[in-house]
Amino acid sequence: MVNKNIFIFMLVGFFSSGVLSDSERISTLTISTISKDPLKATEIFLPLAKYMEGKLAPHGIQKVVVLIAADMKEIITLCQEKKIDLYFDSPLVSLYIQEKVKSRIAGRRWKKGVANYHSVIFTKKESAINSLKDLQGKLIAFEEPFSSSGYYLPKIELIKEGLDLKEIGFTSMDRQIDKTTYKFSQDDQTTATWVLRDRIDAGAMSNKAFEKYSKSGHNNFKIIGQSIVVPRHLLLVAAHVPKTLEKNIKNILFAMDQEPDGKKALMSFNRTKKIDALPPKTIENLQSLKEYMNVFYK
Repeated sequence: MVNKNIFIFMLVGFFSSGVLSDSERISTLTISTISKDPLKATEIFLPLAKYMEGKLAPHGIQKVVVLIAADMKEIITLCQEKKIDLYFDSPLVSLYIQEKVKSRIAGRRWKKGVANYHSVIFTKKESAINSLKDLQGKLIAFEEPFSSSGYYLPKIELIKEGLDLKEIGFTSMDRQIDKTTYKFSQDDQTTATWVLRDRIDAGAMSNKAFEKYSKSGHNNFKIIGQSIVVPRHLLLVAAHVPKTLEKNIKNILFAMDQEPDGKKALMSFNRTKKIDALPPKTIENLQSLKEYMNVFYK
C-alpha cells in the first residue's frame, strides 16, 4: 500500500489509496506532483488529466490518474517503483528528481501565465547595503525550504559571491560578523514586512512577487542582486515511459493552447497559459544549476 499521505484520484469516479496492478499500468497514465494539500492539488490537476485521457485513448491509454505525494522522498520512491509517469514541479526540485531517477525533461509549463522567472534579493531603499557582498554579517530572509525562487535561486547567488551562510531559527535575530545568517519567513508578504520594519537586512523572492509588492505601495525597496532566469515549472517524463508514448504526450500537451477544450483545461490547471518545449538558453541555464544540487540535497 502507498503511504497514507499519498492520494490516488481515478477519473472513473472512485477513490483508492492503493497502487495500480501490472495489468492496469499498461493502459493507465499517472500524473504527479508534490503538495502539502493533496485534495487541492488533485482538484487543480484533474482538468488536465481528463483532457489527456480523451486525447490519449487512440494511443492505448484508457485512464489517467492523478497521484499527489507528500515530499521529494515519496516522489523518488514512486518513480523508482514505476508508479508515476509524468511529473510537474519547480525547476530546482525537478532537476534533483531528474538526477535521482534519470527522468527526462519534456517541457515547460507556463504556470499562472508565466513562462520564466528569476529571483531578486532586495533591501530598503535607504539601506547602506548595495551589493550581495555587503550581506556578510547581515541577516536575510528566504521564503521556505522548498521554494525555487524564494530559497534555492537566491541562495545560489550568495554562494557564488563566496558568502558563508548559516540558518537560524524563526524567532532569532542573530547576526554573525563572519557569516550571512538566514531564516525562513514562510511567505513573501512576511519577508517584505520584515525588511520594511528592519527585522532583517534583506529579503528574497521571485521578480513577479517583488513587482506585486512594489505596486502595492512598498516602493521603498531596492534590488541588490538577482538570479539567472529559469522556467516557471517543468514537466518530467519517467525513464520507463516509451519514447513513442512520450512523443504522443508532448504533441498533445504542446497543442492544448490551440484548441478551445485545451485552453479551458489549461485555465483550470492553475491558469496555465500553455505547455511548450524548452528554448536552448533555458536548457543552458538549467544545466548551470546542476552543480549546486549537492548544496541543498545531501
